[in-house]
Amino acid sequence: MGAGMRGVAEITGRLFDPTRTTKQGSTCRFHDEPIDPHRFAPFLEPVARYIEFLASLRELVDRFYGEGSGTNYEDVANIAQQIQIGRCPL
Repeated sequence: MGAGMRGVAEITGRLFDPTRTTKQGSTCRFHDEPIDPHRFAPFLEPVARYIEFLASLRELVDRFYGEGSGTNYEDVANIAQQIQIGRCPL
């Protein structure tokens, strides 16, 4: 925090805000402020389903740890990695 870097809560909030991430070709861009969804619709659409999937994972983690547990992007990334390599018994 002293170095001026974003905290986990802010990064998590930005990750789950569908108006802050766009994709054009192979490039993903994270925006500091929410953008106009009508103007940038073609660039928001490719990441919307991923954000929706991550939000579903977040809900699962919240249910596992309990309401108000403060699930963050690291928790969600961990569960996504377990699913990817087939270690998560869903």
